[in-house]
Amino acid sequence: TASLTNAATVTVHTASTAPTGLTASSTTVCSGSPVTLTASGGALGTSSSYQFGTGNDPLTTTTATTYKVSSVTATATYWVKIHTTSACAAPAGSATREITVYPLPTITLASGSTAQTVTLGSAAITQIKYTTVNATGATPSNMPPGVDGAWDSNTYTISGTPTLGGTYNYTVTTTNSNGCTNASASGRITYQTYNCVPASLTLGEVGFTSSATYIRNGLTISSAVTATYCNTRTYVSFDGGTAGAPKADCATNYYSAAYGNWFSWCAVKQYAEKLCPTPWRVPTREDLCQIVNNSPTDCDGLGSTLNNVVGYALTGRAENGSYADGGWYGYYHSSTYRMPDCAYNLLVTPNDTHPDTNYDMQYGLALRCVQ
Repeated sequence: TASLTNAATVTVHTASTAPTGLTASSTTVCSGSPVTLTASGGALGTSSSYQFGTGNDPLTTTTATTYKVSSVTATATYWVKIHTTSACAAPAGSATREITVYPLPTITLASGSTAQTVTLGSAAITQIKYTTVNATGATPSNMPPGVDGAWDSNTYTISGTPTLGGTYNYTVTTTNSNGCTNASASGRITYQTYNCVPASLTLGEVGFTSSATYIRNGLTISSAVTATYCNTRTYVSFDGGTAGAPKADCATNYYSAAYGNWFSWCAVKQYAEKLCPTPWRVPTREDLCQIVNNSPTDCDGLGSTLNNVVGYALTGRAENGSYADGGWYGYYHSSTYRMPDCAYNLLVTPNDTHPDTNYDMQYGLALRCVQ
């Protein structure tokens, strides 16, 4: 006789335990802040996971006990419960936690210009007014001496008369009683203590000495700027007093056919469109830093390895009238004011290249345009 044995496989599913608590890294946050939720008191059974959500919306299903909400923008109650795909039903019950969200203060320009230039002898800056929402105050940074801001009834007003020359990139940071900040307002105020009067300078045909150009770190550099004829003139003294000595607004150098004329900084500022016709422009300080260091904010000098590139591309004359062959020595204008009587320029020497030097505005320096 034969004996038959029937075998069966029995799979036992472990039941889950519902979480009993839900904590948050913070229960009161500023709008847009992250919050990490942590479930506690539960245990995962077979083929089970934690499900985090808010309202009727599940946010994630995970075996981890934590979940990070990257940006909380509205007050809401969050929950965690068990989700399972096993034969055992998910245990009833969930844990909840309310997160209260405070709105960010905002600030919006209402009137005035956020890019102002005040010159020597001028009146106060034109008032700049901002309107604020959900704010209890505002704090400025990097204002020119003599200029300040005041917050009152959701209006922030910047006013005053600058007392120290320079360019000031200011920021206004708004705050509220819940500690939320939002630095969303910024601008620039420049106080020019030089006094470039309307020029009576006469320029003849202005242009580059040749069609040759040079490309360096994304900027195209022109050949020298020349003028067929150029009359010198007298500016008032830079301190705004009586007329000063004649300045080197245009001075033909020894190699004018090849290297053009000098221009004083005031002449460069006042005749920028003619000296550098569209699409060319007088380089800014940031342009000079880009040419030398491939960064508009890196203005440290770079070694002599640039002489064969920048030096020959920018062959010109020194401010004292000497000329060094091959571009080994020269100063080159930027359009950027630095401090009383001085503007930023580029210096090229046999041993170094400095994009962040400054020289007296009255001297005639070489000029190259960029685009």
